[in-house]
Amino acid sequence: PTIQAEAAIERKTWSVRLGAPFAEWIEYQGGQGRDDVMITVRDAVKGEYLLRLQPREARDEEAIRDRNIQVALAAEDIVTSLRRAEKVVPSWELAALLIGRGAFYDPVAPDDLHMVLHKYSMLRLQDGVGYILDARTPALAANRRRNAPAADAA
Repeated sequence: PTIQAEAAIERKTWSVRLGAPFAEWIEYQGGQGRDDVMITVRDAVKGEYLLRLQPREARDEEAIRDRNIQVALAAEDIVTSLRRAEKVVPSWELAALLIGRGAFYDPVAPDDLHMVLHKYSMLRLQDGVGYILDARTPALAANRRRNAPAADAA
């Protein structure tokens, strides 16, 4: 089925309003509370996307964890390379730069970006607006980079 969506900004964050047809589609698919909806860009210019429901039990947790680490390291590299001492990199800009660098091209999708950065990176959300590098843990970063799986693949 075709589901219409409307882009919106709510509380300074981009969102997508999907409405009743989306809820009906989830219900028809047998969706549960902790399942994931995977969104793939089909044609960005035309605004066409493909939705897929991934049941929680179908998740490859190890592969997803590896992707989470790759995305977190790529985000750290971006924030570091911008050399914005004490300045915040807005969430939307970081997401756009990650997309532009191909961090989401892998068929294994990472978890939600904010959760990934909170759990797997040294980046910290500042005032709900964007990210800064938390330099209080440099030894942790060096150790994590040595042990990261295929970090260069992101």
